[in-house]
Amino acid sequence: NYYDSDNPRIVWNELREGWEVFWYENQKLTAKPFPVKKYGLERAKVEAFQFYSELEAAGKTGPQKRIEPPQEGVFYDRRMQGWVSLFWRDG
Repeated sequence: NYYDSDNPRIVWNELREGWEVFWYENQKLTAKPFPVKKYGLERAKVEAFQFYSELEAAGKTGPQKRIEPPQEGVFYDRRMQGWVSLFWRDG
């Protein structure tokens, strides 16, 4: 089937009518679209797989890096991209 992919990071986006390639860059999930309107039906999928191959060759397709907390009570908030500490004063 044209709309199926063996790679979970290359997916068909039905709403945008195109293929999207996902990878992590600077701790953020990044996506690049390959719309059918721009590339054509067959070429959009080919371009998406070629782009993913380029990411692999550049070493950018690894899993998201795990950030270890430096001490108890401190954690990294991926959404805000910063360290957070929760504490209470006076009880």
